[in-house]
Amino acid sequence: MLMAHAGRYCDETLGLGKLAVGVVAGERYHEAKVRFGELMRRELPSTVPLSENYMRECLGMKEEIQEKMSALPPAEFEGVLHPVFEADELKLILVGAALGAAAGFAQSAAFI
Repeated sequence: MLMAHAGRYCDETLGLGKLAVGVVAGERYHEAKVRFGELMRRELPSTVPLSENYMRECLGMKEEIQEKMSALPPAEFEGVLHPVFEADELKLILVGAALGAAAGFAQSAAFI
């Protein structure tokens, strides 16, 4: 996908249509576009962290999510959160049972 966009960017920047690219530029132009795409692919991981704060501010996703979640009625809010905890639900039940049993044994030992 990156290679396709890099190639299109080159064509649009130079103002070349597909026919003009084939007739005028030929193989060397195609090689240059491939090289440009490879450079972009290599450098992209180092640029993403630099743009993260900017994208976060522009998109405002944190604020949007907070606003939408606070507007949900309690039943719908639970519906959103339940799948998050569903995977660990059995673990939570087992840990709760173990802690409850331990507390019960401790109390019974204290009275004996």
